[in-house]
Amino acid sequence: MHIHFDDLNLRAKMVGQANGLTPEEISLHSPKALEALNGFRKISEAGAQGFPHLPFQTQVAEDILGFAEEVRGSFDTLCLVGIGGSALGAWALDCGLRGPHPVQPAFSARNPRLVILDNVDPAFTAAALNSMSPEKTFTVVVAKSGSTAETVATFLIVRDWMGRKPGRQARNRIAAVTTAAPAISMHWPRPRATLSSPSQRTSAAGSACCPRSACCPPRSSAWTSAAY
Repeated sequence: MHIHFDDLNLRAKMVGQANGLTPEEISLHSPKALEALNGFRKISEAGAQGFPHLPFQTQVAEDILGFAEEVRGSFDTLCLVGIGGSALGAWALDCGLRGPHPVQPAFSARNPRLVILDNVDPAFTAAALNSMSPEKTFTVVVAKSGSTAETVATFLIVRDWMGRKPGRQARNRIAAVTTAAPAISMHWPRPRATLSSPSQRTSAAGSACCPRSACCPPRSSAWTSAAY
């Protein structure tokens, strides 16, 4: 798969000189554009931005697929707790891979529903939880910092919904995707597994449904996923 940037609709010959770029303008500003690109490349290589390196982190992808295979088929719902980009990434992938929700295939353990809790509105959260079964739901908490207030607050509600005294089975139904897990893990001790290495282990299990719907760490800090 190759990603190609097509700037045809940005050019004056397509949208007119009032709204598009002419060849002369492109030539005039190319040095500045290249300067900005080189500046960003330096920032990226210094570790301040990590997302340009994601396509080359093949071990990360293998870990994700391996973890997904471990839990696939055991749940009919994937509940993602996160806000902003931590939620929109899953929403975009779900719609891109399976189509818009009104026309998606029937949900099942092999084709789980996606419920995204990206809003602290209590009515929204309550309605979402009422639509799921805690015994058949796998929860993924996504927060780059590990301490996003809205995400942690919603997670506490989900934790109580899944059981105030979780046993091993409940812990195995929760995973956290973050660069550091202190705020999340402190609310659910004794994780089943915590991985912190150049490869992140995060749940790619399932897909599926909500009114709306990853985190990109600096290259120098590994993503950590705690599967409870």
